Amino acid sequence: MSREFRYIAGLDPLRFLGASSVIALHLGSAALFKEAGLADYHVLVSGGTGVNLFYVISGFLITSLISEEVRQSGAFDLKGFFLRRALRIFPLYYFVLGSYLLVHLLGIQKLGHTSFTFAALYSYNFIPSRFYDGWLGSFHTLATEEHFYLVYPLIWALCLWRRLPIWIALVTLILLTHITLPLCRPLQADFFVGRWTFNAWGPILIGCVFARINVAGQGIHEGRKYFLLVFGLLFGSQVLASNALTVSIAFGFLILHLSFNQHSQFIAAMRAPAVRYLGSISYGMYVWQSFIISTGASRRLITNPVLAVVVVLLLSALSWHCVERPIARIRDRIRSRAPAVSEAMVVKP
Repeated sequence: MSREFRYIAGLDPLRFLGASSVIALHLGSAALFKEAGLADYHVLVSGGTGVNLFYVISGFLITSLISEEVRQSGAFDLKGFFLRRALRIFPLYYFVLGSYLLVHLLGIQKLGHTSFTFAALYSYNFIPSRFYDGWLGSFHTLATEEHFYLVYPLIWALCLWRRLPIWIALVTLILLTHITLPLCRPLQADFFVGRWTFNAWGPILIGCVFARINVAGQGIHEGRKYFLLVFGLLFGSQVLASNALTVSIAFGFLILHLSFNQHSQFIAAMRAPAVRYLGSISYGMYVWQSFIISTGASRRLITNPVLAVVVVLLLSALSWHCVERPIARIRDRIRSRAPAVSEAMVVKP
């Protein structure tokens, strides 16, 4: 039984732009905007905004996949979900970490033992600030996302089992992030408390909410442009008052616009293989930019910005073909055999 949900043209270039914004930030885009007298507008293209975009897309896609699985089979395969997520995320992540270790052992650039351990345990968002290393700085977002993948399916399974609407759990968790963050602030002198999973996963949860809106709105909003207008207003408001919640909601409306306008010539053109390829290498771009460019000039492996970007893109393409794509084939085989999975790990309403 197929577990795939409807492919949405337009998400691939968004993922590519999100990764590119992080690269630009680490190469000094903020300083360039300031020199040009456009500092207030940098938020529209900043790496932080790009990360929020990544988060919203992740929540949207994961919820869409689970929703489609439950719709088709009437059940949710927890074991299959965890296995597929592990195969999607872990291989490239630990391959890149192995590259860090190799560079360290060769003496090219040293890496702290504690910092590396936090990254290896997928907990860099919880690292004490005294052990933080900008060379591994981007790994905090990957930790937040992975923690979400561990918790979210359990929440979904509980709601399915108890016949509770998933949106109630999502809205509750979004509201809780506005409670837990102030409670953690007394510790902000020693930790990056805003990066702790339960404080930082708000944008991912918003993506989940918009996935449910997308399911409910199929056949109602096709061909309409008002979601694009709402996106423009909310996104533009960032210039006046930057807010992660607002920009995440803006991206949610943008995704809805893409979903409900798949037949427009412009969006349909984003199904082109070259465009989809950019989305395919976006995960690689994100992890390799941390390795090559770092979050600050003092830890860059390649100081020339043009050469650094070229190397990041080359490594992303190579890792896609040599690591991610072969693993994806294994993941697809596992998905095709999903009906045979043990009933002990399948949750039904």
